[in-house]
Amino acid sequence: MVVSFQVLEHVRDLGRYFAEIRRVLKPDGRLVLSTHGTWLYHPHPEDHRRWTRQGLIAEIEGFGFAVTSCAPVVGPLAWTTVLRLTGYSFVLKRAPAIGPLVAGTLGAVMNARAFIEDALTPAGITADNACVYVTLSHPTTAAGPAP
Repeated sequence: MVVSFQVLEHVRDLGRYFAEIRRVLKPDGRLVLSTHGTWLYHPHPEDHRRWTRQGLIAEIEGFGFAVTSCAPVVGPLAWTTVLRLTGYSFVLKRAPAIGPLVAGTLGAVMNARAFIEDALTPAGITADNACVYVTLSHPTTAAGPAP
């Protein structure tokens, strides 16, 4: 099994990336991969892409893997709340003494709000517009594009 959490968006050469996964996997091995649907730009050291559900599945399958599952994590409404929380926390944590306490309290409230928003968002909307996707796939007999 190869596990790749929150890496794919930082990979410049997807052909090489998937070729290396294929190289280390046994023919009956599995790839568990998570990556962004929508998320902030965050270069560490670089940040290249975001996907819709359909686009991510097509990308993985284009490199010779069959996707057996693609689970969305956090819908678009809750994501906007988490995005605002990220900004608020960044600013609040700079305030001396009370800033971190206020940021922590706000974090608890806004995370609860995001949980409720996610529960209220129709699954069909979240399925194609998630913040993060977690996929399960396995190599096919076709190797996909050369690295």
